Amino acid sequence: MSDKKSRSQRLELAFAALHGNDEQAILESLNRIEQQGDARAIRPLLEALDRRPSAEVERRITAMLHQVKASDAVPFLLKPS
Repeated sequence: MSDKKSRSQRLELAFAALHGNDEQAILESLNRIEQQGDARAIRPLLEALDRRPSAEVERRITAMLHQVKASDAVPFLLKPS
């Protein structure tokens, strides 16, 4: 249970980093999200994309969203932010 909680906490930190201005930190958080993310990552990725990131960050986020095959994503997308 502890491992699942720490994984969830690490993902929350990665989601938060998407809102920063440090491109290297954003790219590192995208690596973590790509490796460990789940349907909860969709909304933070869309929000980050809406912030008009650099071309590299935009390319990475777009590629990640094109790979999403999450049948459990609907509740996360409909949940108010």
